[in-house]
Amino acid sequence: MFDTFGNYDNIGRHSTDIANGKCTWITSMVLIHGSEKQKRLLRENYGRAEISCRNVCYRIFDELNVFGKYVEMKQDLVRSCAERISEVSHPGFARMIDTLLEHYVLKDDFLL
Repeated sequence: MFDTFGNYDNIGRHSTDIANGKCTWITSMVLIHGSEKQKRLLRENYGRAEISCRNVCYRIFDELNVFGKYVEMKQDLVRSCAERISEVSHPGFARMIDTLLEHYVLKDDFLL
């Protein structure tokens, strides 16, 4: 998510995952939720450096609302973790787990 949707001003570089053809959570969402046409277009354009190819990939991500799926997944994870944290009997452990959740899950490494 960071590489593909991150803001240049915040990360100091442009996305390289698409041009380099990296296997990512984002591409797995296209394979799971995409139509045959979207999958074919991804195969034809992913891993290529041309701006037009990158734009085709971004259009597919937008059509499938991949970023929205990420937000939903993250919210579900936070809800599930919060439920489990509430079951931890020792308050010190609960605080420690909550701190880890905040640091590693709630923190967004990119701003759009």
